[in-house]
Amino acid sequence: METPERTAEDWKNEGNAFYGKKEYYKALDAYSKAIALDSSKAPLYSNRAAGYLMVKDYRKALDDCKAAMKIDAKFGKVYPRAAKCLQQLGRFEEAISMIKQAMELGEIGDWDGEIAALRTLQKRASAAMDLISEKNWDGAIHHYMNLLPQCEAFVDGKVRYAQALLRGNRAQKALETVREALVDEPNHDLGNVIRAEALMYIGNPEAASKMVAQILAMDPDNTAAQQLRKKMRAIEAAKERGNEHFKAGRHNEAIEAYTQGLTEAAGIQHYCSVFYSNRAAAYMGLTQYKSAIEDCDKCLEYDSTNAKVLLRRARCHLKSELYEEAVRDFQAAERADPSNRELREETRQAQIALKRSKKKDYYKILGVTQECSEHELKKAYRRLAVQLHPDKVTGSEELKLEAEAKFKDLTEAYAVLSDPQKRRRYDSGVDDDDSGFGGMGGGHDMNDLFRAFYAQQFGRFGGGGGGGSPFGQQFYDDDDDDDGGYGHYGHSHGHGGHGHHHHSHGRGGPGARRGSPFGFQFG
Repeated sequence: METPERTAEDWKNEGNAFYGKKEYYKALDAYSKAIALDSSKAPLYSNRAAGYLMVKDYRKALDDCKAAMKIDAKFGKVYPRAAKCLQQLGRFEEAISMIKQAMELGEIGDWDGEIAALRTLQKRASAAMDLISEKNWDGAIHHYMNLLPQCEAFVDGKVRYAQALLRGNRAQKALETVREALVDEPNHDLGNVIRAEALMYIGNPEAASKMVAQILAMDPDNTAAQQLRKKMRAIEAAKERGNEHFKAGRHNEAIEAYTQGLTEAAGIQHYCSVFYSNRAAAYMGLTQYKSAIEDCDKCLEYDSTNAKVLLRRARCHLKSELYEEAVRDFQAAERADPSNRELREETRQAQIALKRSKKKDYYKILGVTQECSEHELKKAYRRLAVQLHPDKVTGSEELKLEAEAKFKDLTEAYAVLSDPQKRRRYDSGVDDDDSGFGGMGGGHDMNDLFRAFYAQQFGRFGGGGGGGSPFGQQFYDDDDDDDGGYGHYGHSHGHGGHGHHHHSHGRGGPGARRGSPFGFQFG
């Protein structure tokens, strides 16, 4: 027995059954088969429109509503359905018109309430646009966040929302939003420009440039795309110019280029971060550490875990003797980049510097860097020893005591740093609690200090291979150093094994005694 062919009515009933069970795609398939058999029935299109509404395909739903109206303009049930589609599409005035037609056809419903709700949405959309015109991005974002959940297919609204997000430094969210909008309208002019701009904002200039080129290929007169291309080129040119100057060591010119880049990239988080970071490096090249720190601060406002910038700021803090800040930044950089082994050593050195800063800084006392050579150390010591010697200080007793204290610190610093082993231990922080003099830095008179110091540095006096003062050798050198206006303190000639002097000469000044460049008598 042959199975009778199914009619449009059969398929409609099956569609209704699937719809009642919320199996909407099966319902749509059944309604489509019914329409294929009989396309003259308005209810079939109206029912399929209801199915499309449930799967949020609002454009197809609206098309079916219009098809039903064309077949039967007095089929009142389809007008409120069309109004729902138009609301979701952000076409509020048309939606209100549909409600009014339903009222005229005698359809029952809270039409005044529906119209009032649509007017509220319409006002919110208008207010959001006004806020965008005023560049009140946060206000516009707030309005769209309340509006769009009730207008899920409002493409213009989503594009404008993305624009506000972009200007409000939420580029990733802007990109996600505009991509969603472009699914419904792939050729939306402003949407594609916003997408390209968002790609630039998140630091993908290559993809942004490609997209702008595609937009202009289809529409060479697209003003927004033209302006974006011009802006991108200006930003990239400033960055490249600054980098070239920096690599060539022209730090002032690099700073100027990066500053111009910041102007061009105003509001673009990725590029501002790059320009602040690069300008900080240029400031470091000029040893302008305060300015470098300020730029690092601004850069870290965009990304507080940027290991490269944290390290840069840490080094600036270290150079500025802001040791606690330096240690914090080095540790933060380590957390951000735990695989960087070199950071661990820099952190350790900063911790040593912090510990040392709470005590005496021997390098600072001698006015040299930690990388200074033995010759530089000796040269600095010799010059300062002449300048700070208490016998050369005139004035009040207070000034003399101050000079004496400074000289004690100087001899203490030199005794440690001139000894390779002690210097290594000092640099590693091992000897922070040990002055290296066994306590001679305080509580001794100056003669005791000089005697102990000479014994440590030059051996016993009066015996051995040369008589006279060890400072005859220490302060007499072949180089042309400027010894603070005092010149060389003279050199003594003696015979090996004898403790007396044959003669001495020099510019020691009043009170100077043979064998001592400082005019003190030892023993």
